[in-house]
Amino acid sequence: MLFTAAVLGLTGAGGLVLRATWAVTLSSWLGGAAAAVATALAGSVNWRSPVQRVALSVGYPAGLLGLGLVSDAVAVPLGAAAAVGIPAAAVLVVLVVRQLMGESASEARHAR
Repeated sequence: MLFTAAVLGLTGAGGLVLRATWAVTLSSWLGGAAAAVATALAGSVNWRSPVQRVALSVGYPAGLLGLGLVSDAVAVPLGAAAAVGIPAAAVLVVLVVRQLMGESASEARHAR
């Protein structure tokens, strides 16, 4: 969901910068991409139980794909897209940087 919101927001922000008159249109392709990202990352999650691993690692991407198909061609105003998506993109960047910093610190400890 964070990925989808970030893409939507960056597209909306681009439209605002360009002073576009069009709205951001949601696409089933975006739902498919979000489902693919969720599926690819599911193996890296520390699940609390085997039931959770099966239910969420399969159910969440399937839900994203279904939501993408249902919301195909829905128009979102540029301001609303940017208002939702820019904070989502910022959170996504912070999470990636934290992950990379944690890996760097772990490698530094193991190198000693």
